[in-house]
Amino acid sequence: MKNLHSLPIVAAACCMMHAAAADTITLNLNIPTAPAEIQLNTSGYWTETYNTEDQYQHLEFGLYSFTHNIGGNGGEDLMSGMMSWNGFTYSTNSDTTNYALEGSSAAWIDNQWGCMAGGGILTDTLGRIMMRPDGCPQTDSGVPYLIGYWSFKSDADDNRRSLQIDFTDQQLHRLVGTWICNHPWPYYGNRYGDGFASKMENNGEHFRLVAHGLNSRLEDTGTSVTLDLA
Repeated sequence: MKNLHSLPIVAAACCMMHAAAADTITLNLNIPTAPAEIQLNTSGYWTETYNTEDQYQHLEFGLYSFTHNIGGNGGEDLMSGMMSWNGFTYSTNSDTTNYALEGSSAAWIDNQWGCMAGGGILTDTLGRIMMRPDGCPQTDSGVPYLIGYWSFKSDADDNRRSLQIDFTDQQLHRLVGTWICNHPWPYYGNRYGDGFASKMENNGEHFRLVAHGLNSRLEDTGTSVTLDLA
């Protein structure tokens, strides 16, 4: 089993790293392999996020493969008639604005591409992470990261999990580190409410990320790591 050092960057957003033998391999979002080129729109996110031609795409960067699912029939949510996606998508948007006007989530639909870190993680010319004096990685606007969106609808099907990370060499790997931050939508939703959930104001309430380990047959190994984001 190889060691894996991952660097995701948002509870909705992510970036990664793994280690084989004595070597540590960092996910490089600037070098995609599938698709070979990632086109961005004027809002700074992947133009194919809502692509209806291929419902079960993956984003691949060398060793790493991230699920990207289109919801509903041909990308159309049958309940609301709106386009929907889940899994991971690619973004360089640095917006940290609160769009939950008067507790509504309507404005978030067009503004769901930012991250509270203000951008992706900076690295030097040797690929090493640049750190701030407080021990956190430096981030900057325009540096890519991955946004992750979990959907219980997709997770009901074990062959189409919302947020699944696979490895293109089909080998087992060990995660040895990661950076994750909140996406603006849940961040402000937790603080003020957003139309789907009330604000967090009672003892015991939390916003939690749980990562599950899978074996080579994509079965849950029973091991997990929990991170409280709020």
